[in-house]
Amino acid sequence: MVGALASPLLSLATPVFGLALQVVAPAPVSTPSQVPVTLWTVPALSLQAPMLTVTGWTVTGLTSTGLASVGRATTASAAGTASTNSASEMQAYANALQRRAKVAKVHRPLGIATWAAMGLTSVFGVIQFYNLYGARKLEDTPCVVGNAILGQGQCSGTPAWHSGLARATGVLYAATFTLSLLMPDPGISKGDSEYARNLRKHKTLRWVHFAGMITQVALGVFIANADRYGLDRANDYGAMRRLSIVHAATGTITFGAMTWAALTMM
Repeated sequence: MVGALASPLLSLATPVFGLALQVVAPAPVSTPSQVPVTLWTVPALSLQAPMLTVTGWTVTGLTSTGLASVGRATTASAAGTASTNSASEMQAYANALQRRAKVAKVHRPLGIATWAAMGLTSVFGVIQFYNLYGARKLEDTPCVVGNAILGQGQCSGTPAWHSGLARATGVLYAATFTLSLLMPDPGISKGDSEYARNLRKHKTLRWVHFAGMITQVALGVFIANADRYGLDRANDYGAMRRLSIVHAATGTITFGAMTWAALTMM
């Protein structure tokens, strides 16, 4: 009752007291779907990451897209570098094979010539040994008996054929051996292929006939100049004969190793 009278009384009293009182109707209550929901606003953040280096990668941003793009670019660059290195290695390999082929064109005919000269030297060496030391006793040798092969001229002085062919063989062998050392081998002697195995065998035999050639030359020079060391065939026949046998055996082994080395590359 009091509340009902209060509203008209206040409406009448306000002009009297100079008040402007306006009765405002209460706002209608909205449904939950109409109530505006306001969240606080976070200002946009700008993150500037410092320069970051991870295992050789340089990252200037912290975003996933930036990192991913840098990672892909770096991977592509690494792949390009690997491809470049591979191409460079293949080119070096091809160049080495070309140089090997060029050297082989000279090495092979020289090797054949050396082998032939060595064979002829061995043949005339055997003839020389038979004429001078073909018997256990000096008086039974062909040179003393008078039936030396190629004539009695082979029984004194320096044996022309054997000595001349030995010098030619030495020159040819030195050239052939030097070329074998200068011939590139870009890994073709490695592996289990037939060619690789043969090439390794060829290289091993190279040192066998090299050692034989050095020994052969040293013995030949010593025997040819034995008188300078106080030895002669008449008074030291047994010692000279034994040295000649070693010389002949060394020559046979050397020629055999050279032949085997040639056959491995045929």
